[in-house]
Amino acid sequence: MIKKGSRETAFTYAISAAGVVNAISRACREGELSTCGCSRAARPRDLPRDWLWGGCGDNVHYGYRFAREFVDAKEREKNYPRGSREYARILMNLHNNEAGRQV
Repeated sequence: MIKKGSRETAFTYAISAAGVVNAISRACREGELSTCGCSRAARPRDLPRDWLWGGCGDNVHYGYRFAREFVDAKEREKNYPRGSREYARILMNLHNNEAGRQV
């Protein structure tokens, strides 16, 4: 566990959360997980006409929800008093996780 807050720590939390979303979303598309499947999104409008659309995209919505539950679980199980340094760190880590997921 990283104890010191810094830009590098924030980046680490964000990139880790983004990586989980990406990995789960692609695993859904590939059929590697039994709890999800392809995205139901329609063919993107900006996709060139000559591009053959298979209709099976990354399931980013499922990946986002899964990552929120999985990655944030460690922070949410802690119970520190409001206003404490530990509580502030939890809020910061949750914020950085969310930033990564949105990216």
